[in-house]
Amino acid sequence: MIQRKHSPFLEGQKSALEKLVAMLAGRFDYISVLGTDDRGISYAATPGETRSSEPMWVQRGFVFRAQKDGKVAEFALPLLETSSQAALTATADTVATALDSLLDSPDAISYPPIPDEPLVADYRGSIGEDPFVADPETILARLG
Repeated sequence: MIQRKHSPFLEGQKSALEKLVAMLAGRFDYISVLGTDDRGISYAATPGETRSSEPMWVQRGFVFRAQKDGKVAEFALPLLETSSQAALTATADTVATALDSLLDSPDAISYPPIPDEPLVADYRGSIGEDPFVADPETILARLG
């Protein structure tokens, strides 16, 4: 089985994400961030036509989840501005302001506390065939 490398985009943001979480931690009972980088490839086969393409929507970005006083909110950003300490601080302020606004909403829903358990493992899955290096014609031939 082939093992995919971690996303260079996400690897490049790791230090900034750690700093952002540290900056936001004092404002909330719980704070976390999920980063995604999945551009994918779409294969379609219909009678008389087969094609491959990149999907219209790229799943790349960051979702911040916070809990305060039992209420939970999420705020997403497609990119992080982390070019300087001032930019990082501005990003943290943007995220905090958005999350505070959502948490202060009368429509916010309360949940039990989110456990803040330290990361103890790293998981890398494996794939049978890497679609990013596979010949699209070969894959489309299997679908046809």
